[in-house]
Amino acid sequence: MKITKVIVYYVDNVTGDIVSEEIIIDGFEGEEYTTTPADIPGYILVEDKYPENASGKHEDSEEKVYYYYVRETSVEVTYVDVDTGEELAEKVIIEGAEGDSYTTEEKEIPYYVLVKVDNPDGEMKATVTKDEETGEEIVDTVTNVVYEYRKAVFDLRIEKTIAEVLVNGENKKVG
Repeated sequence: MKITKVIVYYVDNVTGDIVSEEIIIDGFEGEEYTTTPADIPGYILVEDKYPENASGKHEDSEEKVYYYYVRETSVEVTYVDVDTGEELAEKVIIEGAEGDSYTTEEKEIPYYVLVKVDNPDGEMKATVTKDEETGEEIVDTVTNVVYEYRKAVFDLRIEKTIAEVLVNGENKKVG
């Protein structure tokens, strides 16, 4: 019997990078093998790309099994007074995975009007940069959406017509 192997790769679905150490399963041709996805912190398994060859029999050639993952991401929605920076409503967190679509909503806040919001809907992203000093990767998985409000301006006027005045204790009609 011929010795063969199955190599299991864990791959970032967006970048194609390997996200965890590969696993090698040695065996003999015709022997059954079973692989499992890895639990990788910060990543979610892409279920609709589950490998068809996750289980099978060792073949006469090397078998490669690929599990695909996406980064866990979130959208943080804040509602603030543009002039003071004060939070006007409870923060909203939307959890998801890189590439997921998101939609946020304006809140009705008494005595305030919405003046600006950037990217109220879009696609969840993860950005990776390198620290210039250490060379370490810095991963940002949070998309921030800020709804900016300003206090509403009220133009109040009081119109009165004077019908009588009191002069030296005497009521006198006006007009």
